[in-house]
Amino acid sequence: MSNRLVTLSSLGIVLVAFFVLWLIGRDERIIRNRLFELAEVVSMEGSTTLETIKVARQFVTFFNYPLNLETDYEDIDGTHSEEEMQAMIVHGRSSAHSIHLHFSPPEFLFCDQDKARLYTEASLTIDFKGSESFLEKRLLHFDWSKKSGKWRISQVQIPQTHIE
Repeated sequence: MSNRLVTLSSLGIVLVAFFVLWLIGRDERIIRNRLFELAEVVSMEGSTTLETIKVARQFVTFFNYPLNLETDYEDIDGTHSEEEMQAMIVHGRSSAHSIHLHFSPPEFLFCDQDKARLYTEASLTIDFKGSESFLEKRLLHFDWSKKSGKWRISQVQIPQTHIE
């Protein structure tokens, strides 16, 4: 074999290996990126009505409907429509000066072709209008499903314990 053929064969093997490694865990990377994008959409420093409406439209694209929320907060527990989720984000943003949401890197319990379950720690800080503040850290369980080729959240569970 010539050196050129050996070099091209080696390069081909390396490219195939990189492609296979890229495919492994691809859905996990997409979901992780969507989760961090959700945190960016929710977080804010001051907001106009127009920005809030734009964010609300963007916010609802992260979920499959009906969305099931299992929390220890009576106001948001239960199954919600797209319109209800949009109303929640509008209400939250219009009653706050700032909102900061952060997720720790998620741990996947499983991820197959069209369903995934993960858990992550969420930190939420809200500075309400009227100088009241809210800070909480919680462990969250997310169920994701692929709909129309896009990963979306179908259920959120918040265990009863707080993280200190």
